[in-house]
Amino acid sequence: MKNRIPFVHKLLARLDKIDRDSVSTYVADLSRAKTLYEEIFDLLEDGIAVSDRAGFLKYANRPAKALLNLSARYASSRPLWDSDTDPALGQLLREHLPGLREKKTFRWTSAVPRVVDGRLLLSPLGDPEDGEVVLVLAAKNSRLAEDSPDESSARIESVLKLAAGIAHEIGNPLNSIGIHLQMLQKQSRSIEGPRRESFEKGLAVIRSETLRLDKIIKDFLKAVRKPPLRFKIEDLQEVLDDAVSLMREELRKNGIECLVDRDPELPRFLMDRERLYQVFINLILNAMEAMPRGGRLRILVSHKERVAAIAFRDTGIGIREEDLPHIFEPYYTTKSEGSGLGLMTVYNIMSEHGGRIDVKSRSQKGTAMTLLLPIRQPKLQLPQYPTQAGAPR
Repeated sequence: MKNRIPFVHKLLARLDKIDRDSVSTYVADLSRAKTLYEEIFDLLEDGIAVSDRAGFLKYANRPAKALLNLSARYASSRPLWDSDTDPALGQLLREHLPGLREKKTFRWTSAVPRVVDGRLLLSPLGDPEDGEVVLVLAAKNSRLAEDSPDESSARIESVLKLAAGIAHEIGNPLNSIGIHLQMLQKQSRSIEGPRRESFEKGLAVIRSETLRLDKIIKDFLKAVRKPPLRFKIEDLQEVLDDAVSLMREELRKNGIECLVDRDPELPRFLMDRERLYQVFINLILNAMEAMPRGGRLRILVSHKERVAAIAFRDTGIGIREEDLPHIFEPYYTTKSEGSGLGLMTVYNIMSEHGGRIDVKSRSQKGTAMTLLLPIRQPKLQLPQYPTQAGAPR
């Protein structure tokens, strides 16, 4: 069966014989179709990308950009393996893209932009000798990956995304309600007698509840809307020092002594600095709220083999045994002013880093929260030497 020539190629061959309106109509149709296909590809669970044999990217859908760790400013002026792509994945592309002749599948384990066990499918597009290559990237939680986990985390993520969309939509009418409340407050000045006091009390209640709802929505959106992970080699203790330094004065005002025991032999390793800074701030705040009459917060940093441990030990009121299983659930809080999202955020960030949290607590005796983080390093790559004449390729 002969290959069919695409209609657009026939159109280009007869461009000088076709009227301008017909060309404009077809170009508009092409533009709409392109936008539609891009939106469909962005909705896919797996990453789809197209690259030439030298590693220069031609196209990538949204999941592919995330798995390849490509920022919004990425320009296709560098091969993928010379960008911020995880070294393990970059090495696979460097080795197999140039000489690919047939479809191949690979497994890789990545720490950038997040901890991923995934599969990479490479397939020649067009000319099998030097044509472009299609990349299909399937993360561990993808249906195409071999090691599918249970679907509960995926369902939770979907529900959170849906809830975030609803929360965003609620925000607009809330703003409108706030504006109209201000107008009503101004108009209330023209009311005289007992009716004015009653009217203003009613407005105060509405305004208070509106502000409370607005805070709940903002806290929720702050917890679920996260920028892309950016794993880099960082010093964990420097990140901790920055967090403690920020909170030092607040701790002092609340009568809390803060002691930090460092590990001089802890190596630098891959992490998202901003995310872990957020974790440390949340845990310090949590400890501070658990010691309303002052106390001591001791932070111990240590490591064993390939695991770093950061223990936050306070002398606060502790956590009741019946509350312990629920402390990482969204909106579960025992504090009158708490949002119930702080520890959920901590839990999510630790999961993104492939770590976990151990919690031990005794009522009126204090709480110890220990973060366990894998010490991950970029995989070593062989240096690239120029090929000499006569040297084997």
